[in-house]
Amino acid sequence: MVFGRIGGLVYAAAQVPLVLARSGLLTPGTPAATVRQVAAFARWGDTLAGHTVAGAVRDPDRPALVDEDGALSYAELNARTDGLARALEATPRVALLARDHRAAVEVLVACSKLGVTPLVLDTGQATPDRLAGLRGVDAVVADGEFAPLLAAAPRRVRRLVTERLRPVRDARPLTPSRGGRTDGRERLTAVLSRIPLRVHETALLGVPLAHRWGRASLHLALSLRSTVVLTRRYDAAGVLAAVDRHACTALLTAPSLLDAMLAVDPAVRAAHDLTSLRVVAAHGGTLDPATATAFMDGHGEILYTVYGDALTIATPRELLERPGTAGRPTPGTHLEVLREDGTRALPGMPGHVHAGSSPTHTVGHLDPEGRLFVPPPREELVFTAGEPVEPAAVERHLAAHPAVSAASVTSLPDPSRGRRLTAHIVARAPLDPETLLSWLRRRFTPLSIPDLHFVPTLPTP
Repeated sequence: MVFGRIGGLVYAAAQVPLVLARSGLLTPGTPAATVRQVAAFARWGDTLAGHTVAGAVRDPDRPALVDEDGALSYAELNARTDGLARALEATPRVALLARDHRAAVEVLVACSKLGVTPLVLDTGQATPDRLAGLRGVDAVVADGEFAPLLAAAPRRVRRLVTERLRPVRDARPLTPSRGGRTDGRERLTAVLSRIPLRVHETALLGVPLAHRWGRASLHLALSLRSTVVLTRRYDAAGVLAAVDRHACTALLTAPSLLDAMLAVDPAVRAAHDLTSLRVVAAHGGTLDPATATAFMDGHGEILYTVYGDALTIATPRELLERPGTAGRPTPGTHLEVLREDGTRALPGMPGHVHAGSSPTHTVGHLDPEGRLFVPPPREELVFTAGEPVEPAAVERHLAAHPAVSAASVTSLPDPSRGRRLTAHIVARAPLDPETLLSWLRRRFTPLSIPDLHFVPTLPTP
């Protein structure tokens, strides 16, 4: 077993230059630009800051971001985030409450240049109670539509509005903190080993930055010096139009948005040209095998799914030939399934999935070819009327109510919203539904409020 792991690590190390070369990341620029690019990574590491600076060195005029206000080049993004980092320097522990647009990305990159990780708040939980409960932050940066909520933040917290952010001019060089330096080369290599993304993609973020996959997708796209297309809302028809309008080559999204795209009126779908897409990568929930098949029937074998922290990735051919698979382990990932007694499970036998020596807290099995199968994961993210909502967050809050014994929250198709949340609740004692709904409304926005169904026991998944 030990020699197998060592062999896997050696193989993974050997794959790194091949994978990076295939993506175009090792293609040299001019000698001067290459030296400055290496210096940027030496200074900033594998961070949003590092990739922004590197992009400004190698491709200064290339659009880094595109949103409803137009394009922002890598040189402009780098300069603006230098100034914004100066503006935030006195209060660097930032909470961000914003939709996906250039100012939100600028805050993330500026914080990266300060060596801090901002707290990115879910707009679906944008309530006074959420703001009042903030701890460990110096400033809240919010879109204007959420500005009325800022009054609820603790008095000592600085309040800023994205539409009025002003970079500060200062010639002194920024000094990156070690706290902001990470090394994500293994994850980057893992993704690129299975998903054929290239330098200079035009990538639409089809998942919000408040979600971990959204921030990982931004990091991935900037590392490839790609153009990142941002949208404030995630209605399926709007996403189809954005892919067409910007000739996007990649869509980084969640399974629920793929479901919604397939549910769009066929005439509306046919009106948009999606032939520019080379890659669609989904993470964050259950991808129904029927959805995968239907999507690729219409758009070709371009769909990939990512499981966990890129532990496994399923290719289009695997999704078609082995419906429901999470794919094979990526290079450098040692994945095994262990029985209750700690021994390795045979192919096809269920057990606890371990990545290296760490449990994933997931039950699954490997097939004879080494492909992983796990039960359908919980829905991490669904889109309701174009807004991202998180069923698990609503479920956690319901389960924490003193009068609730157990709760389960899922989503169902809805003809007007696309999806809507529904909750099954086991109460400890008679409970007035309106009382529970009022309790939820203090914590979530209206689209996150589920239909309530009181049951004696939770339904079987």
